[in-house]
Amino acid sequence: MVNLVCQLMLDTDFLVLDEPTTGLTAACSMFTVECLREFTSKGRIAIATFNQPTFEMFKQFSKVALIADGQLVYIGSNRNMLPYFSSLRYPCPLFTNPCDYYVDLVTVDYESFQTIEESMERVRRLADLCIQKTLSVSDPGAPYVLPAKYAQARPARQFTVLLRLRISRFACLDTLWVLLYSSLLSLLIGMIYSNINLMLQGNDTFPNLTQLAIDDRVGFTFVIIFVAALPELFRLIADG
Repeated sequence: MVNLVCQLMLDTDFLVLDEPTTGLTAACSMFTVECLREFTSKGRIAIATFNQPTFEMFKQFSKVALIADGQLVYIGSNRNMLPYFSSLRYPCPLFTNPCDYYVDLVTVDYESFQTIEESMERVRRLADLCIQKTLSVSDPGAPYVLPAKYAQARPARQFTVLLRLRISRFACLDTLWVLLYSSLLSLLIGMIYSNINLMLQGNDTFPNLTQLAIDDRVGFTFVIIFVAALPELFRLIADG
């Protein structure tokens, strides 16, 4: 969970997660899936493995891939999974979690030799049907015109593109607010410490220079920083 939060804070565009809900309660698992759903709603990609998720979690998935014994038995949207297996004469019973039912359907049963053969044959048949379905739908064939080979940009062009990207990121609203806040805070702290004598009392070389209430100014700076952080602290308390 901590690693997931760290990756989300990095503002990455692609996530690969291995059972992120393992060891979490049902509420925390649902919260994690909702965070990933919100993450992908901004045009990003998240690929995760789940071990028998709840039906509420299943409804949040945009794409589902069901793997059994190293073979792909279904890939597609969550809405099409039930009609797909129903067309293969494996309808989900009423009042049953589709995730539990279909995971059990494609799991090899090691209770006896007969159940092992039957379950493995069922998995092979479903995998073959899945391959036929994906090839007939998603394989458009070779393109009529092959794309031209791209040429590597010159260093000056690379520098220009990266500079524009950096400027565009600094030009966003959040960054401008941070820069404005930092500038005002720096100006305020600079005004606090302006016209202060840093020499200690009793200096024989400069007897007229004294340390004028520097402790009070340090305390005032600490109070300013603490007060500035109060709105964000109250917001976190209200959300939590």
